[in-house]
Amino acid sequence: MRMRWLLSILFCFGFIFLLFACAQNEAMRTSNQDAAPPSSAPAKHPEVDFSQSCYDCHLNTSPEIVAKWETGKHGQVNVGCFVCHGDGEEEFFAKPQGERCSGCHSAKEVNFAALPVKNCFGCHGGHDLKFHKAD
Repeated sequence: MRMRWLLSILFCFGFIFLLFACAQNEAMRTSNQDAAPPSSAPAKHPEVDFSQSCYDCHLNTSPEIVAKWETGKHGQVNVGCFVCHGDGEEEFFAKPQGERCSGCHSAKEVNFAALPVKNCFGCHGGHDLKFHKAD
């Protein structure tokens, strides 16, 4: 009799825990439905004149970024903005994540779990891409 009572109590606690976990999961799922997509999600570039190149537009709107790109590795070999940031019309990555790097640099893939940084940009600057930020 005592064992049956104990099993009933354990079953009730388990059932309550399961209900609570399901309710939490549903609440998180529905609250995230209206959330903005992560920064790496494809989007369209803000209103721009696509007859003008990224370089020409950004030379006027953000010359400091263009200067960093020009002196960095990508600028020196003329890797266009679209390679990292997308074409701007179909997809646009304002702040590309490391997955974009592996398209060209797959031989350099790193196990970030073993490092104190989270992605490529922990060591390499965004537009200048200097090897190890101290360089």
